[in-house]
Amino acid sequence: MNSKQLKAAREACALSQYELAEIAGVSRSTIAFAERGLELSETTLGKVTAALSAALVSQTKAVAKAKRSVSKAAANTAVEVPTVA
Repeated sequence: MNSKQLKAAREACALSQYELAEIAGVSRSTIAFAERGLELSETTLGKVTAALSAALVSQTKAVAKAKRSVSKAAANTAVEVPTVA
């Protein structure tokens, strides 16, 4: 994963550098340096990619749950159609 991909993935997950760092168990400066092109060790890169994957899975589940709620609410909503005389 290059620096642009890392930043794009973090932003796609709607995470700040601080939030990603906290989830990954690394410092915020590590994320900032990586986004500027500093090469991470395999261990650190593994932590960061695992954190991004976990965030993406969590968001995907939240979106699916929201869609189910909207569908359920829509199914339970009666719509009255006015008649024209």
